[in-house]
Amino acid sequence: MGQCQLERLRLAGVPEHQIDAVIEIARHIRDEASQKLDVAFDEAASNENSPEITADKSPDVETIEAVCCTPTASGQSCC
Repeated sequence: MGQCQLERLRLAGVPEHQIDAVIEIARHIRDEASQKLDVAFDEAASNENSPEITADKSPDVETIEAVCCTPTASGQSCC
């Protein structure tokens, strides 16, 4: 869950501000992934009566791009 890696980084002398930046970026990426999943669920739910829906149907690229790779709250880039 990351605690072991945090301890290793600290023992290796990585500055705390760099560790904080990595944590912020990791959380941001996790949140964006969750948003993408929500978009896929929402799209599937709105199309549930459509006969052409398959298990492999992906959300529209434009919709995904709307929730993809924005800077973190402090302005860190995750790209």
